[in-house]
Amino acid sequence: MTVDDIRKIINSILVENGENQVGDFVFGKFEDMPNKRGVFQIKTGWFIYENDERNVKSISGPFADEDILFACEKMLHKSKYFEKYRFSNEAKKIYIDSHYRSVKNAELL
Repeated sequence: MTVDDIRKIINSILVENGENQVGDFVFGKFEDMPNKRGVFQIKTGWFIYENDERNVKSISGPFADEDILFACEKMLHKSKYFEKYRFSNEAKKIYIDSHYRSVKNAELL
């Protein structure tokens, strides 16, 4: 799966359900700025992140291709539209338990 695939699938499902496309979500890179959230890839693993207003980072992952869509939608609070992409048990553990405060820490996997 590519970052363009992720963007297209997410936006098309949101539009199908009467929602707006995701405008403030960053696809494909980590932006080290306050109030940013998005998805990026390190090697073969996908990560989601959210930086708060003080630029405190919360990075979760790595997720496999089949789990990254649901991870993005959990963060966007739109998972009800993505039931067919529901987490595997392993991905659910990753979503709950694996949090990093920097990209460097996530790269150390």
